[in-house]
Amino acid sequence: MQIQYVLGGAATYLPGASFGPRRLNDYEAVWIVDGDVAYFVDDDRYAVGPGTLILARPGFNDRFVWDTVKPTRHLYFHFTPMSVPDDWPPTNDWPIVRMMPDGDILRPLFRYIVGHCLDEQVTPNLTRAVEMYLGAYLLGPMGQVNEYEQTYPEPVFKTLQYIQSHIQSANEAPEVMVLADLANAAAVSPEHLCRLFRQTFGMSPMQVARLMRLDQAVTLIARSNFSLKQIAHRCGFASPFHFSKCFRHTYGRSPSDVRKSIQAGEFPPMSPLHRAANP
Repeated sequence: MQIQYVLGGAATYLPGASFGPRRLNDYEAVWIVDGDVAYFVDDDRYAVGPGTLILARPGFNDRFVWDTVKPTRHLYFHFTPMSVPDDWPPTNDWPIVRMMPDGDILRPLFRYIVGHCLDEQVTPNLTRAVEMYLGAYLLGPMGQVNEYEQTYPEPVFKTLQYIQSHIQSANEAPEVMVLADLANAAAVSPEHLCRLFRQTFGMSPMQVARLMRLDQAVTLIARSNFSLKQIAHRCGFASPFHFSKCFRHTYGRSPSDVRKSIQAGEFPPMSPLHRAANP
């Protein structure tokens, strides 16, 4: 199997949010982690809940209406296969929605793919993971595999989990984080945590936290109908002006320019955090 590119991430939405309508130009795999979602393809409606997997195809006119009561969280990745195995069904027959049982291979593979698809680099391992994922999705479960193992030092991993949970909390806007909060989450001293982050990312924990907030903002710019003011507030920035200044400093373009380019078919910008962690 040959793949042109793989790009993905995670997104969390407040109750009542929506995404779309849009017209897809590539394939997209979606895993609904939390929340009950209404997924529409043209005039067809699919009621999907936690554990549901969606596979959208080029040419789909689709939209999502997220849970109206509780937050919705999903993982996703886009890809374009240049070729597929001859024994697979025709692409028009690929199922749009599947609910997988506990212990399936798909969700661990999904985590691996999302954790390894950076920029437009497609490694042999990533290609094999996508092929295994699609094969299992199309032809049925293939058994259990180990979860993707975290390779960061344990205090760094705990800190990243804390920051991510903080950013994706159900609150309308995350509370301000300070270094002491991160050190407490990692169960180490602030000085030791700073040393570990410098060794891992070449920057401080608070710098990483700001980049993670900007990463979330890029995801919402690309995958939500929120206004830029709402995104700035949701991602914990003091004002739209402060958000735009930080965004432009990090990505070299304004949030509005990035949204326009994504709507025109360009890829979202890659986070400097990915480049720092994967030199």
